[in-house]
Amino acid sequence: MKFRELRDPDRLHALIDAMLLMETEATLSSLLQQIVATATELAGARYGALGVLARDGTTLSEFITYGIDAKASAVIGHLPTGKGVLGETIMGGQPLRIDDLAHHAGSVGFPEGHPAMHRFLGVPILTRNGHIWGNLYITEPLNDEAFSYDDELLLATFGRVAGAVIDQSNLRRELRELSVAEERERLARDLHDTVIQRLFGVGLGLQMALPHVSDDDAAARINLALDELNETIHDIRTTIFEIDQDRATDDTLRHRATALTNEVGSRLGVQAH
Repeated sequence: MKFRELRDPDRLHALIDAMLLMETEATLSSLLQQIVATATELAGARYGALGVLARDGTTLSEFITYGIDAKASAVIGHLPTGKGVLGETIMGGQPLRIDDLAHHAGSVGFPEGHPAMHRFLGVPILTRNGHIWGNLYITEPLNDEAFSYDDELLLATFGRVAGAVIDQSNLRRELRELSVAEERERLARDLHDTVIQRLFGVGLGLQMALPHVSDDDAAARINLALDELNETIHDIRTTIFEIDQDRATDDTLRHRATALTNEVGSRLGVQAH
């Protein structure tokens, strides 16, 4: 299944166009829909579909079709779950060509209202390292002839393109999640190292000045300000802890309490327990 084995110039150009889809900002579903449509048309088939495996590795979480209109889809009802010949291309990890689905041992039949399908060509969707994301298949050649080895080569290559698109989409999502996590960590660190330190400093200064204030009204205002500072520090710490809950760490409640008492002790110059 080598890229260089494809000999048809039109197919090669279309395949290159499909590979360039990876550089666009279109949604994953839109990209996969384009891949299914292009592969089906180039292979001269009436129907095409692409199934993406769910996290359980056996059922399909997404199923994209080509050649079946909305009315026919409504009649068919539920989508395939990856059983029968569809499951064979996934579990076996190899292309599968069938001249007559009705007489194939792995066929489980079609639901009522499903278009008649006899000839079948399916391939696994593979990543560069060989991981299987799902399957890509076409049925019913328009010329009513059996699918050829060249058709198999074409579809297998499109399967790898689809795998690369899915892989890249997952990588982008992971990078976004990582960026968000890093930004939350930076925010928590800034809140702790900068904002809380300043508030501690202000509160400590007010506490040291309080014994020297003779005016009762001024002393009451200072005490009120100290209460508000303590409440603000508590709110910020609560926010920091909530941010920390989204990260997998080995910190326990005891560790956090120890860290807090150590910080209070160091700032007030006393040993806190």
